[in-house]
Amino acid sequence: MSGNVIKTQKTGHYTTVDNGFINNPDLSAKAKGILLYLLSKPHGWETRVDDIVAHMADGIDSIKSGIKGLEAHRYIIRSRTPRLS
Repeated sequence: MSGNVIKTQKTGHYTTVDNGFINNPDLSAKAKGILLYLLSKPHGWETRVDDIVAHMADGIDSIKSGIKGLEAHRYIIRSRTPRLS
């Protein structure tokens, strides 16, 4: 593939991230997309797999696979929070 990347003027609602994970050849494109989605959320935002699935075209098995890749490379650490009933 060849061509130019067209960058637009940022006026709001954008996320700035470190290029480290983007350029990591050990991470799948799926894992990079999931991490970028997570990093776009505000501090303290509660992450749930069903929310990630609802915002991406991939199914739950694909999202879980991407999350496992992020865990394996220590980009995310999961912990479960008990739900109050």
